[in-house]
Amino acid sequence: MSGQSISLEKLPWWSWLAPVLAFGLLMPLVGAGLGLGVASLLGLGLGGTTLVMVLAASASYIAVPAATRMALP
Repeated sequence: MSGQSISLEKLPWWSWLAPVLAFGLLMPLVGAGLGLGVASLLGLGLGGTTLVMVLAASASYIAVPAATRMALP
């Protein structure tokens, strides 16, 4: 099977739906937890911690640096 890729179009929808939903529901929680850890290590207050958690939970690697530059003084 090396060199071959599996397309979602060839798989039945129920075989990939649960992992996709689990990732979509759990990854924001993991990101928020990591953001909480980073914010506490940095000694941020409530507002800063909330901002870091929200940005980490909605992590888009393209949008986070721009949003951080605009949101933080």
